[in-house]
Amino acid sequence: RQEVQVLPGAPDEAKWAWLRANLPALAAAGSVIVFVAQRGAAELLAGRITAQLQLPVATLHGDKDQAERTK
Repeated sequence: RQEVQVLPGAPDEAKWAWLRANLPALAAAGSVIVFVAQRGAAELLAGRITAQLQLPVATLHGDKDQAERTK
C-alpha cells in the first residue's frame, strides 16, 4: 500500500510535529520516503529523526558521490 501526505505551506515545526506523531508507525509498517526542498534540510532532518525518534535514516541527494548513493 502506498500513502502520500503533502504538507504545503505548513511551518517547519508543524511538519516536524506531524512527522514525530506519524513516522514511527509508518516506519514500523514499511519503508518511508520523506522529500525536502534543500540538500541541507535533508541532512538536518535525518539527524533529528535519528536523535529524537531513534529510527534508521539514509539521505540521498546530489552532494553525495555515487558510492554513497548506492550504499
